[in-house]
Amino acid sequence: MDGLEANTYRPNYYGGIWQIDQDMFQQIATAIVLDDAKKMIKQSIGIDWSKVQWIDLAKPLYSGLAAALFTLLKAGKNGIPRGIHYQANFWVNTYRPGHLANVFFTKSNKLETGCKRTNTLDLVFALDSSTSLAPQEFDAAKQFVKSIVDSFEISSDKTQVGVIRFSTTVDGGFNLNAHSSADGLKKAIDGVQYKSGGTHTAEAIEYAINNLFTTTNGARLGSSKILILVTDGRSENRNETLRQAAAAKAKGISIFAIGVSAQVDERELNAVASQPTCTHVQILNSFVDLDSLKAEMEQVSCKAQTTPSITTPQALIMTSTEKPTRASLFSCKDDRRVLCSQSLCNEAPLKPYCPLTCKLCTPCFDSKMVDCKNIAVCHDTTLRNYCKATCGICSGPTATPMSTGWIPVVGKK
Repeated sequence: MDGLEANTYRPNYYGGIWQIDQDMFQQIATAIVLDDAKKMIKQSIGIDWSKVQWIDLAKPLYSGLAAALFTLLKAGKNGIPRGIHYQANFWVNTYRPGHLANVFFTKSNKLETGCKRTNTLDLVFALDSSTSLAPQEFDAAKQFVKSIVDSFEISSDKTQVGVIRFSTTVDGGFNLNAHSSADGLKKAIDGVQYKSGGTHTAEAIEYAINNLFTTTNGARLGSSKILILVTDGRSENRNETLRQAAAAKAKGISIFAIGVSAQVDERELNAVASQPTCTHVQILNSFVDLDSLKAEMEQVSCKAQTTPSITTPQALIMTSTEKPTRASLFSCKDDRRVLCSQSLCNEAPLKPYCPLTCKLCTPCFDSKMVDCKNIAVCHDTTLRNYCKATCGICSGPTATPMSTGWIPVVGKK
Protein backbone atom coordinates (compact mmCIF):
# COMPACT_ATOMS: atom_id res chain seq x y z
CA MET A 1 0.00 0.00 0.00
CA ASP A 2 2.98 2.33 0.49
CA GLY A 3 4.37 1.72 -3.00
CA LEU A 4 7.77 0.51 -1.77
CA GLU A 5 7.56 -2.84 -3.56
CA ALA A 6 9.54 -2.62 -6.82
CA ASN A 7 6.95 -4.56 -8.81
CA THR A 8 4.35 -1.94 -7.94
CA TYR A 9 5.45 0.30 -10.79
CA ARG A 10 5.04 0.20 -14.54
CA PRO A 11 7.68 2.13 -16.55
CA ASN A 12 6.67 5.76 -17.15
CA TYR A 13 3.13 5.27 -15.87
CA TYR A 14 1.87 6.67 -12.58
CA GLY A 15 -1.83 5.87 -12.67
CA GLY A 16 -1.28 3.01 -10.30
CA ILE A 17 -2.91 -0.40 -10.21
CA TRP A 18 -6.32 1.17 -10.90
CA GLN A 19 -4.97 2.85 -14.05
CA ILE A 20 -6.23 6.37 -13.35
CA ASP A 21 -4.88 8.46 -16.22
CA GLN A 22 -4.02 12.17 -16.00
CA ASP A 23 -7.34 13.33 -17.43
CA MET A 24 -9.28 11.28 -14.88
CA PHE A 25 -7.04 12.62 -12.11
CA GLN A 26 -7.64 16.21 -13.22
CA GLN A 27 -11.41 15.68 -13.15
CA ILE A 28 -11.11 14.44 -9.57
CA ALA A 29 -8.94 17.40 -8.57
CA THR A 30 -11.36 20.05 -9.85
CA ALA A 31 -14.71 18.46 -8.90
CA ILE A 32 -16.37 20.52 -6.18
CA VAL A 33 -18.93 17.77 -5.56
CA LEU A 34 -16.12 15.60 -4.18
CA ASP A 35 -15.13 18.09 -1.46
CA ASP A 36 -16.96 16.20 1.30
CA ALA A 37 -15.42 12.89 0.27
CA LYS A 38 -11.94 14.44 0.21
CA LYS A 39 -12.55 15.92 3.66
CA MET A 40 -13.53 12.49 4.96
CA ILE A 41 -10.34 10.99 3.50
CA LYS A 42 -8.27 13.62 5.29
CA GLN A 43 -10.06 13.05 8.59
CA SER A 44 -9.92 9.27 8.35
CA ILE A 45 -6.40 8.55 7.09
CA GLY A 46 -4.65 11.93 7.05
CA ILE A 47 -4.29 12.33 3.28
CA ASP A 48 -4.83 15.91 2.04
CA TRP A 49 -6.06 15.36 -1.51
CA SER A 50 -5.31 18.94 -2.53
CA LYS A 51 -1.62 18.07 -2.19
CA VAL A 52 -1.79 14.77 -4.06
CA GLN A 53 -0.14 14.65 -7.49
CA TRP A 54 -0.68 12.17 -10.29
CA ILE A 55 2.72 10.62 -9.63
CA ASP A 56 1.52 9.70 -6.11
CA LEU A 57 -0.96 7.28 -7.65
CA ALA A 58 1.90 4.84 -8.14
CA LYS A 59 1.18 3.95 -4.52
CA PRO A 60 -1.72 1.45 -4.51
CA LEU A 61 -3.55 3.20 -1.67
CA TYR A 62 -3.59 6.50 -3.55
CA SER A 63 -4.60 4.81 -6.80
CA GLY A 64 -7.47 3.05 -5.02
CA LEU A 65 -8.67 6.30 -3.45
CA ALA A 66 -8.54 8.01 -6.84
CA ALA A 67 -10.60 5.21 -8.39
CA ALA A 68 -13.17 5.50 -5.61
CA LEU A 69 -13.41 9.28 -6.04
CA PHE A 70 -13.72 8.99 -9.82
CA THR A 71 -16.46 6.38 -9.45
CA LEU A 72 -18.30 8.61 -7.00
CA LEU A 73 -18.00 11.54 -9.40
CA LYS A 74 -19.34 9.66 -12.42
CA ALA A 75 -22.08 7.81 -10.54
CA GLY A 76 -23.63 11.10 -9.43
CA LYS A 77 -27.07 11.13 -7.86
CA ASN A 78 -27.98 7.78 -9.40
CA GLY A 79 -25.39 5.99 -7.28
CA ILE A 80 -23.15 3.11 -8.28
CA PRO A 81 -25.06 0.49 -10.31
CA ARG A 82 -25.75 -2.68 -8.31
CA GLY A 83 -26.39 -5.32 -10.95
CA ILE A 84 -23.34 -6.74 -12.70
CA HIS A 85 -24.82 -6.03 -16.15
CA TYR A 86 -25.31 -2.37 -15.27
CA GLN A 87 -21.84 -2.22 -13.73
CA ALA A 88 -20.38 -3.58 -16.97
CA ASN A 89 -22.02 -0.78 -18.95
CA PHE A 90 -20.88 1.77 -16.36
CA TRP A 91 -17.30 0.45 -16.68
CA VAL A 92 -17.36 0.79 -20.48
CA ASN A 93 -18.97 4.23 -20.53
CA THR A 94 -16.92 5.66 -17.66
CA TYR A 95 -13.58 3.92 -17.24
CA ARG A 96 -12.71 2.19 -20.46
CA PRO A 97 -14.44 3.66 -23.54
CA GLY A 98 -13.89 1.40 -26.53
CA HIS A 99 -13.79 -1.78 -24.47
CA LEU A 100 -16.52 -4.41 -24.44
CA ALA A 101 -18.98 -4.80 -21.59
CA ASN A 102 -18.81 -8.58 -21.80
CA VAL A 103 -15.10 -8.42 -20.89
CA PHE A 104 -15.99 -6.87 -17.54
CA PHE A 105 -18.85 -9.32 -17.06
CA THR A 106 -16.71 -12.37 -17.81
CA LYS A 107 -13.79 -11.31 -15.62
CA SER A 108 -16.09 -10.39 -12.73
CA ASN A 109 -17.75 -13.79 -12.80
CA LYS A 110 -14.35 -15.48 -12.56
CA LEU A 111 -13.42 -13.64 -9.37
CA GLU A 112 -13.17 -15.70 -6.22
CA THR A 113 -15.79 -14.56 -3.73
CA GLY A 114 -13.74 -15.76 -0.79
CA CYS A 115 -16.98 -17.06 0.64
CA LYS A 116 -17.29 -20.70 1.62
CA ARG A 117 -20.42 -20.74 3.73
CA THR A 118 -20.48 -23.71 6.03
CA ASN A 119 -22.73 -22.24 8.71
CA THR A 120 -26.50 -22.37 8.51
CA LEU A 121 -28.69 -19.40 7.63
CA ASP A 122 -31.88 -18.31 9.40
CA LEU A 123 -33.71 -15.84 7.16
CA VAL A 124 -36.81 -13.91 8.26
CA PHE A 125 -38.96 -11.68 6.06
CA ALA A 126 -41.15 -9.02 7.69
CA LEU A 127 -43.84 -7.96 5.19
CA ASP A 128 -45.57 -4.59 5.59
CA SER A 129 -49.32 -5.02 5.07
CA SER A 130 -50.42 -1.53 6.12
CA THR A 131 -52.98 0.72 4.47
CA SER A 132 -50.22 2.87 2.97
CA LEU A 133 -49.44 -0.05 0.63
CA ALA A 134 -51.82 -1.16 -2.09
CA PRO A 135 -52.76 -4.88 -2.26
CA GLN A 136 -50.85 -5.26 -5.54
CA GLU A 137 -47.73 -3.88 -3.87
CA PHE A 138 -48.08 -6.50 -1.14
CA ASP A 139 -48.36 -9.17 -3.84
CA ALA A 140 -45.19 -7.80 -5.47
CA ALA A 141 -43.45 -8.10 -2.12
CA LYS A 142 -44.45 -11.79 -1.89
CA GLN A 143 -43.10 -12.44 -5.39
CA PHE A 144 -39.86 -10.80 -4.31
CA VAL A 145 -39.64 -13.12 -1.30
CA LYS A 146 -40.15 -16.20 -3.47
CA SER A 147 -37.45 -15.06 -5.91
CA ILE A 148 -35.00 -14.79 -3.02
CA VAL A 149 -36.04 -18.21 -1.70
CA ASP A 150 -35.17 -19.77 -5.07
CA SER A 151 -31.52 -18.78 -4.62
CA PHE A 152 -31.02 -20.76 -1.40
CA GLU A 153 -31.09 -24.46 -0.54
CA ILE A 154 -34.07 -24.81 1.78
CA SER A 155 -33.72 -27.53 4.41
CA SER A 156 -33.51 -27.97 8.16
CA ASP A 157 -29.71 -28.12 8.01
CA LYS A 158 -29.12 -25.39 5.41
CA THR A 159 -31.33 -22.32 5.00
CA GLN A 160 -34.55 -21.85 6.95
CA VAL A 161 -37.06 -19.10 6.16
CA GLY A 162 -39.69 -17.52 8.39
CA VAL A 163 -42.25 -14.84 7.53
CA ILE A 164 -44.22 -12.32 9.55
CA ARG A 165 -46.91 -9.96 8.33
CA PHE A 166 -47.37 -6.67 10.12
CA SER A 167 -49.72 -3.71 10.06
CA THR A 168 -51.39 -2.57 13.28
CA THR A 169 -50.62 -6.04 14.66
CA VAL A 170 -47.97 -8.66 13.88
CA ASP A 171 -49.44 -11.92 12.62
CA GLY A 172 -50.16 -14.02 9.55
CA GLY A 173 -46.80 -15.69 9.05
CA PHE A 174 -44.87 -18.79 10.07
CA ASN A 175 -41.80 -19.78 12.06
CA LEU A 176 -38.35 -20.73 10.77
CA ASN A 177 -38.90 -24.44 11.32
CA ALA A 178 -42.36 -24.57 9.70
CA HIS A 179 -41.23 -25.57 6.19
CA SER A 180 -38.21 -27.64 5.16
CA SER A 181 -38.73 -27.63 1.37
CA ALA A 182 -38.77 -24.83 -1.19
CA ASP A 183 -42.12 -25.89 -2.66
CA GLY A 184 -43.85 -25.97 0.70
CA LEU A 185 -42.27 -22.68 1.65
CA LYS A 186 -43.46 -20.87 -1.48
CA LYS A 187 -46.99 -22.19 -1.06
CA ALA A 188 -46.99 -20.85 2.48
CA ILE A 189 -45.79 -17.45 1.22
CA ASP A 190 -48.66 -17.37 -1.29
CA GLY A 191 -51.02 -18.02 1.60
CA VAL A 192 -50.03 -14.85 3.48
CA GLN A 193 -52.88 -12.41 2.80
CA TYR A 194 -52.94 -8.62 2.66
CA LYS A 195 -54.32 -6.93 5.77
CA SER A 196 -54.67 -3.16 6.04
CA GLY A 197 -53.87 -1.12 9.14
CA GLY A 198 -51.10 0.98 10.63
CA THR A 199 -47.37 0.61 10.01
CA HIS A 200 -46.05 -0.77 13.30
CA THR A 201 -42.54 -1.53 12.11
CA ALA A 202 -41.02 -1.39 15.59
CA GLU A 203 -43.35 -4.11 16.80
CA ALA A 204 -42.48 -6.25 13.78
CA ILE A 205 -38.75 -6.06 14.47
CA GLU A 206 -39.29 -6.73 18.17
CA TYR A 207 -41.52 -9.70 17.34
CA ALA A 208 -38.87 -11.13 15.02
CA ILE A 209 -36.23 -10.83 17.74
CA ASN A 210 -38.30 -12.33 20.55
CA ASN A 211 -40.24 -14.96 18.62
CA LEU A 212 -38.74 -16.05 15.29
CA PHE A 213 -35.05 -15.75 16.14
CA THR A 214 -35.42 -18.15 19.06
CA THR A 215 -34.47 -21.79 19.37
CA THR A 216 -38.05 -22.60 20.36
CA ASN A 217 -39.30 -21.56 16.93
CA GLY A 218 -36.47 -22.95 14.84
CA ALA A 219 -33.51 -20.57 15.08
CA ARG A 220 -30.28 -22.54 15.33
CA LEU A 221 -27.31 -21.85 17.54
CA GLY A 222 -24.36 -20.72 15.47
CA SER A 223 -26.46 -19.82 12.42
CA SER A 224 -26.14 -16.55 10.53
CA LYS A 225 -29.27 -14.46 11.02
CA ILE A 226 -30.79 -12.04 8.52
CA LEU A 227 -33.98 -9.98 8.80
CA ILE A 228 -35.35 -8.61 5.52
CA LEU A 229 -37.82 -5.80 6.17
CA VAL A 230 -40.10 -5.19 3.18
CA THR A 231 -41.92 -1.89 3.78
CA ASP A 232 -42.58 1.64 2.57
CA GLY A 233 -40.46 2.92 5.45
CA ARG A 234 -43.13 5.12 7.00
CA SER A 235 -43.46 3.66 10.47
CA GLU A 236 -45.91 4.88 13.10
CA ASN A 237 -43.18 5.36 15.71
CA ARG A 238 -39.85 6.10 14.07
CA ASN A 239 -37.96 6.49 17.34
CA GLU A 240 -39.02 3.06 18.56
CA THR A 241 -38.32 1.56 15.13
CA LEU A 242 -34.72 2.77 15.29
CA ARG A 243 -34.36 1.47 18.82
CA GLN A 244 -35.62 -2.00 17.90
CA ALA A 245 -33.38 -2.07 14.81
CA ALA A 246 -30.39 -1.29 17.02
CA ALA A 247 -31.45 -4.06 19.40
CA ALA A 248 -31.60 -6.55 16.53
CA LYS A 249 -28.14 -5.61 15.29
CA ALA A 250 -26.77 -5.91 18.82
CA LYS A 251 -27.98 -9.53 18.84
CA GLY A 252 -26.07 -10.32 15.65
CA ILE A 253 -29.00 -9.95 13.23
CA SER A 254 -28.17 -8.29 9.90
CA ILE A 255 -31.01 -6.14 8.53
CA PHE A 256 -31.85 -5.56 4.88
CA ALA A 257 -34.51 -2.91 4.15
CA ILE A 258 -36.44 -3.32 0.91
CA GLY A 259 -38.60 -0.35 -0.09
CA VAL A 260 -41.95 -1.08 -1.68
CA SER A 261 -44.56 1.44 -2.95
CA ALA A 262 -44.15 4.59 -4.99
CA GLN A 263 -43.55 6.77 -1.93
CA VAL A 264 -40.79 5.08 -0.01
CA ASP A 265 -39.14 6.89 2.90
CA GLU A 266 -35.53 6.09 2.04
CA ARG A 267 -34.18 8.01 5.03
CA GLU A 268 -35.88 5.62 7.41
CA LEU A 269 -34.77 2.58 5.42
CA ASN A 270 -31.16 3.78 5.58
CA ALA A 271 -31.42 4.34 9.33
CA VAL A 272 -32.89 0.90 10.00
CA ALA A 273 -30.67 -1.21 7.72
CA SER A 274 -27.25 -2.60 8.51
CA GLN A 275 -24.16 -1.07 6.95
CA PRO A 276 -23.27 -0.52 4.20
CA THR A 277 -26.66 0.84 3.12
CA CYS A 278 -25.62 0.77 -0.54
CA THR A 279 -26.07 -3.01 -0.43
CA HIS A 280 -28.51 -3.38 2.47
CA VAL A 281 -31.17 -0.98 1.12
CA GLN A 282 -33.02 -1.60 -2.14
CA ILE A 283 -36.11 -0.15 -3.79
CA LEU A 284 -38.40 -2.88 -5.10
CA ASN A 285 -40.35 -0.96 -7.75
CA SER A 286 -37.11 -0.18 -9.59
CA PHE A 287 -35.42 -3.45 -8.73
CA VAL A 288 -34.81 -5.33 -11.94
CA ASP A 289 -31.67 -7.31 -11.19
CA LEU A 290 -31.82 -9.44 -8.03
CA ASP A 291 -28.33 -10.85 -8.52
CA SER A 292 -26.52 -8.20 -6.49
CA LEU A 293 -28.87 -8.52 -3.51
CA LYS A 294 -28.61 -12.31 -3.53
CA ALA A 295 -24.82 -12.07 -3.72
CA GLU A 296 -24.72 -9.64 -0.80
CA MET A 297 -26.93 -11.91 1.27
CA GLU A 298 -24.56 -14.79 0.52
CA GLN A 299 -21.65 -12.67 1.72
CA VAL A 300 -23.53 -11.65 4.85
CA SER A 301 -24.32 -15.29 5.57
CA CYS A 302 -20.57 -15.97 5.37
CA LYS A 303 -19.47 -13.02 7.46
CA ALA A 304 -22.42 -12.36 9.76
CA GLN A 305 -21.63 -12.72 13.42
CA THR A 306 -23.44 -15.73 14.83
CA THR A 307 -23.48 -14.43 18.40
CA PRO A 308 -23.43 -10.89 19.78
CA SER A 309 -19.90 -9.60 20.17
CA ILE A 310 -18.91 -8.24 23.58
CA THR A 311 -15.56 -6.54 23.91
CA THR A 312 -13.85 -4.90 26.84
CA PRO A 313 -11.58 -2.10 25.57
CA GLN A 314 -8.25 -1.67 27.30
CA ALA A 315 -7.74 2.03 27.88
CA LEU A 316 -4.65 3.94 26.82
CA ILE A 317 -3.07 1.29 24.59
CA MET A 318 -3.64 0.17 21.04
CA THR A 319 -5.31 -3.24 21.28
CA SER A 320 -6.69 -3.72 17.79
CA THR A 321 -6.20 -2.82 14.14
CA GLU A 322 -9.91 -2.07 13.88
CA LYS A 323 -10.42 1.28 12.20
CA PRO A 324 -12.22 4.16 13.91
CA THR A 325 -15.72 4.83 12.66
CA ARG A 326 -17.52 8.01 11.71
CA ALA A 327 -19.45 7.59 14.94
CA SER A 328 -16.32 8.39 16.96
CA LEU A 329 -15.94 11.64 15.07
CA PHE A 330 -19.61 12.43 15.54
CA SER A 331 -19.54 11.82 19.30
CA CYS A 332 -16.32 13.82 19.60
CA LYS A 333 -14.67 11.30 21.91
CA ASP A 334 -11.15 9.92 21.77
CA ASP A 335 -10.82 6.16 21.35
CA ARG A 336 -9.85 4.63 24.70
CA ARG A 337 -7.55 2.12 23.00
CA VAL A 338 -5.10 4.90 22.18
CA LEU A 339 -3.13 7.24 24.42
CA CYS A 340 -4.02 10.47 22.65
CA SER A 341 -1.67 13.45 22.66
CA GLN A 342 -0.87 16.43 20.45
CA SER A 343 2.24 14.69 19.14
CA LEU A 344 0.13 11.72 18.05
CA CYS A 345 -1.95 14.08 15.89
CA ASN A 346 1.00 14.18 13.49
CA GLU A 347 0.81 10.42 12.95
CA ALA A 348 -1.69 9.84 10.12
CA PRO A 349 -2.60 6.22 11.00
CA LEU A 350 -3.45 7.05 14.63
CA LYS A 351 -4.84 10.57 14.30
CA PRO A 352 -8.43 9.45 13.45
CA TYR A 353 -8.59 7.62 16.78
CA CYS A 354 -8.24 10.96 18.60
CA PRO A 355 -10.90 13.25 17.11
CA LEU A 356 -11.24 15.33 20.28
CA THR A 357 -7.54 15.85 20.92
CA CYS A 358 -6.76 16.41 17.24
CA LYS A 359 -9.79 18.65 16.65
CA LEU A 360 -11.43 16.44 14.03
CA CYS A 361 -14.88 16.50 15.60
CA THR A 362 -17.98 16.82 13.49
CA PRO A 363 -20.19 19.79 14.48
CA CYS A 364 -22.81 18.83 17.01
CA PHE A 365 -26.37 18.61 15.69
CA ASP A 366 -29.63 16.70 16.08
CA SER A 367 -30.66 14.14 13.50
CA LYS A 368 -33.91 14.76 11.65
CA MET A 369 -34.68 11.06 11.97
CA VAL A 370 -35.83 11.47 15.57
CA ASP A 371 -38.18 13.87 17.36
CA CYS A 372 -35.60 15.30 19.74
CA LYS A 373 -38.15 17.54 21.48
CA ASN A 374 -39.41 14.46 23.26
CA ILE A 375 -37.41 14.56 26.49
CA ALA A 376 -37.57 10.78 26.81
CA VAL A 377 -35.00 10.35 24.03
CA CYS A 378 -32.22 11.65 26.26
CA HIS A 379 -32.71 8.73 28.62
CA ASP A 380 -32.68 6.11 25.84
CA THR A 381 -29.18 4.79 25.15
CA THR A 382 -29.94 4.29 21.46
CA LEU A 383 -32.08 7.31 20.60
CA ARG A 384 -29.98 9.86 22.51
CA ASN A 385 -27.22 9.36 19.94
CA TYR A 386 -29.57 10.87 17.35
CA CYS A 387 -30.14 13.94 19.59
CA LYS A 388 -26.61 14.89 20.56
CA ALA A 389 -27.22 18.64 20.64
CA THR A 390 -30.46 18.42 22.62
CA CYS A 391 -29.07 15.89 25.08
CA GLY A 392 -25.72 17.63 25.42
CA ILE A 393 -23.62 14.53 24.77
CA CYS A 394 -21.21 15.93 22.21
CA SER A 395 -18.68 18.61 22.84
CA GLY A 396 -15.30 19.79 21.72
CA PRO A 397 -13.61 22.57 19.79
CA THR A 398 -15.99 22.47 16.81
CA ALA A 399 -19.22 21.58 18.58
CA THR A 400 -22.13 23.94 18.04
CA PRO A 401 -24.31 25.10 20.94
CA MET A 402 -27.21 22.98 22.13
CA SER A 403 -30.74 23.80 21.12
CA THR A 404 -31.92 26.88 22.98
CA GLY A 405 -33.93 26.16 26.09
CA TRP A 406 -32.68 22.66 26.77
CA ILE A 407 -30.53 21.54 29.68
CA PRO A 408 -27.72 19.02 28.90
CA VAL A 409 -28.52 15.30 29.18
CA VAL A 410 -31.87 15.50 30.92
CA GLY A 411 -33.36 17.56 28.12
CA LYS A 412 -35.79 19.53 30.26
CA LYS A 413 -36.74 23.13 29.63
